Amino acid sequence: MTQDNTFFRGNEDKIFWQSAVVDRTAHDIEELWIPRFRIDSDTRIATFGTGFSQHLGLALRARGFNWIDAEPAPAALSDAFCRRFGYRTQSCRLGTFNTISMFNQWLSWADGSTRPPAEMWEHQGRFYDPYRPLIEPDGFASQEEGLQSRAATLQAFSEVITTAEVLMLTVSSIEAWISGRYGWEVPLYPDVLPGFGNAADCNLRAFHFEGCRRHMADVTDRLRQINPGLRVLLALSPEPLPVTARRRNVLTANTYSKAVLRAVASQMVEKRGFVDYVPLYELVNHPGARGTFFEPDLRRVSPSGMEMAINYFFRALHHAYGVDVGPPSPVSHRVAFQDQEDTRRVLEAWP
Repeated sequence: MTQDNTFFRGNEDKIFWQSAVVDRTAHDIEELWIPRFRIDSDTRIATFGTGFSQHLGLALRARGFNWIDAEPAPAALSDAFCRRFGYRTQSCRLGTFNTISMFNQWLSWADGSTRPPAEMWEHQGRFYDPYRPLIEPDGFASQEEGLQSRAATLQAFSEVITTAEVLMLTVSSIEAWISGRYGWEVPLYPDVLPGFGNAADCNLRAFHFEGCRRHMADVTDRLRQINPGLRVLLALSPEPLPVTARRRNVLTANTYSKAVLRAVASQMVEKRGFVDYVPLYELVNHPGARGTFFEPDLRRVSPSGMEMAINYFFRALHHAYGVDVGPPSPVSHRVAFQDQEDTRRVLEAWP
């Protein structure tokens, strides 16, 4: 029997693998993302999440966009020093995090629906915030100083979510560590940094689809309750998991984690008109790139991959709305200390 291909005749090239993928270079993909709403240089935009979001925040600033920095660094400090202490990386000093549940936790503290614990972890006379362990590499002088710093960040975070017009959130993992003492999520595996808790006091929680969906729905709905005009951009970090705590092959663990988060993001876009998804994951992992957008370790995104993804973000805005996005500019791959010494220590200390 001859197959009837009438449906496919006259359709655009983008629906066919050959014409949309094989016949194009990885730098020449169009219509992968048609932005749902306009973002221009006047739009107040905030970024949070994984290390990848830091690169976009820097690019927004460099191109003259209105990127929100609600917790600015002291004027006398260099860029490198500021980033080492968590300034100029996210729209306030939340530090990097990988899960949607971690962002939901910060949101519940900021809107007053739950009360954050008065918890600091002590090591050799210095105090570390378990929920922002990398923003003060040498710790705080006292518990009071650490709690005051967290309170300032929560105030800044509240300002961001109430005044932003667009909030971009980048996540990468479904694996979360929960403090057994207080029941709150911490962003790193315990015992891998000075003062960062005891593994015996923390429990692994791996969220499946429904758990991630509930958190994502809660986050998007709560943001709109706080700020009715806010629009949300979701993205999935293209970098694979460096390690999994679920005692299975990291390749399958990574595939499952990304698949769950990608499916959740699609559902949010389908059901909420104020939510959009930016395909950073698809851009960097494009088969036509043949792995060239990654460093030799096959995990970290290369500078060319970072530039390609970020430049595509701005190019899509220009094509959809005629936005003046300025000229492409090189992206510094190592924008934050988390990508360097602290990440190396985390991985070396992992059991």
